[in-house]
Amino acid sequence: MQLLNLPRKLMVTVMGEPFQQAFPGEPAAVEAACTWMGAILRSLQFDQVDLALRVTRELMTAAVRHTPLSERVHLRVIASETSVVIEACDPDVPVGGGRADGSWAVVSRAVVEFGARKIAGQGHVAWVLLPLRRAPHDRS
Repeated sequence: MQLLNLPRKLMVTVMGEPFQQAFPGEPAAVEAACTWMGAILRSLQFDQVDLALRVTRELMTAAVRHTPLSERVHLRVIASETSVVIEACDPDVPVGGGRADGSWAVVSRAVVEFGARKIAGQGHVAWVLLPLRRAPHDRS
């Protein structure tokens, strides 16, 4: 296990290595990322899959808007026994139109914490911490 040091000194004890995947900077990547995310969370048998998919969709939609077709959006999932952190990293190059549709406001009320930061020379990272519980059939 390792400790993940998130902004505001929020600590998460990580179970194993993070899951990571890179997606192209195109709209179809949003659904591909959601499929990937769903498979991971179902394999971990957590019961907040629908919320995590909504968050993934919002993070990826925003990231794709800042990612040229020639570049990639990097998605990372860091699981602990009680939560999951979802991070999307993009190159922070505005390339597409579109506006937020207000659905992020609904999602943001259901998360523990969220934030974003620029990393010099690497782009922009947005992250969300979700509370997760084991599915009822797995509770001890």
